[in-house]
Amino acid sequence: MLCPPGSRRPGWVPWPGSPTVSRGSAALRQFGLVVVGAVVHTLRTPEEWALSGTGATAVITIGLAGMMVGALTIGTLIDLVGRRKSLIGAVTAFSLLTLLCAFAPAAVFGLLRFLAGTS
Repeated sequence: MLCPPGSRRPGWVPWPGSPTVSRGSAALRQFGLVVVGAVVHTLRTPEEWALSGTGATAVITIGLAGMMVGALTIGTLIDLVGRRKSLIGAVTAFSLLTLLCAFAPAAVFGLLRFLAGTS
């Protein structure tokens, strides 16, 4: 239900940090994409994972597919839990899953990239 301009829903209190957290969340997401672009050469070197061009493309695509699934489901989550809790949960999950990607073996890396994309 839409509220008339200038009015607020009963019990609604604006959270002063909301714009900052939202911008920070978007910055983290973009940083994740930049990092993948920067390390794709390292993933293809024989000393590291020795991924082929197809394998490197699959790793990047898995993360983007996770983002698509997350974008399609976040609206329902926000309706159920609320904006603040879902944003804090998404930033926390994305941070932890991205950190785990740094230590993951090749078999688990794609799954963690997908899950980080969904958050």
